[in-house]
Amino acid sequence: RDGHLVRFYNLLLAEAANAARMNDPYVLYGKVYETSKSDEALDYMLNTAVTRGYNDDALYYLAEAKRRRGEQTSLLYKEYLVYKRMGNTAKAYTLLSNLVKMNPEDADLADEFARNQLQQASELVSDGFYAEALPYLKGAVRGGYDDETKLAALDKTYACYYELRRYDDALAVLDSIHEEYPDYGGYFVKKADVFSRRGQTSEALDVLNLAMSDTVQTELYPMYAAAYEEIAITYIKELKSIPLHTKVFNMPSVCPTVSTVMRIMMRMCLRLVPYIRRTLILL
Repeated sequence: RDGHLVRFYNLLLAEAANAARMNDPYVLYGKVYETSKSDEALDYMLNTAVTRGYNDDALYYLAEAKRRRGEQTSLLYKEYLVYKRMGNTAKAYTLLSNLVKMNPEDADLADEFARNQLQQASELVSDGFYAEALPYLKGAVRGGYDDETKLAALDKTYACYYELRRYDDALAVLDSIHEEYPDYGGYFVKKADVFSRRGQTSEALDVLNLAMSDTVQTELYPMYAAAYEEIAITYIKELKSIPLHTKVFNMPSVCPTVSTVMRIMMRMCLRLVPYIRRTLILL
């Protein structure tokens, strides 16, 4: 008896679900479109399929609409959204690129395309394809209006040049960032890192020393100090490994001595005392 009741209950549920489905305007309009091919039914089916995530239906009704109305911006944008949601990045990228060409004054499309290019570049960088990422990054920098996207693209451009050992280009990008975004906190540390990577340790230390002396952004001081310490310790070890006569006759006069570096590090430690105290209080 219990089995009969369960089957009967399931049958009622199935009938209720089918009735609800048949009363869904999407189903009703679908039947209307099959018989009348009306524009009203087509618009409803297309918009509902896109918003509900019925991707296959959306592509079908998009094809129907494009056949009637041509390559309209609104239709291409909906098609872009569908392919983006489906994860077809190549097709989505092509559609968005065409949309930007068709509407060069549309800032929203330009920003969307810049973000798309930045995403493409990020995926390439994650796989180690730094040179291949650069065209996408340049497009993201030039094409959009959003400062956050542009700064992220510039920062990633610097990283690509750094990994490719194109240090002059990396420094040029950093200078561009500093000029356009003077509050960008990573400028001096990254510039010093490039100098250090090129073997210009003295220049690297000078950059960080100047940053620590001149900065009004006190929250950046610990970062500068940590970078200076890392480079300085390596530099001191290198100096100590050089024979004395080599130091006297072959080292450029502009290179800081061990005592100079140690003096700067001592001053740096004294300036870090307030930050250490603040940390201890929070603990």
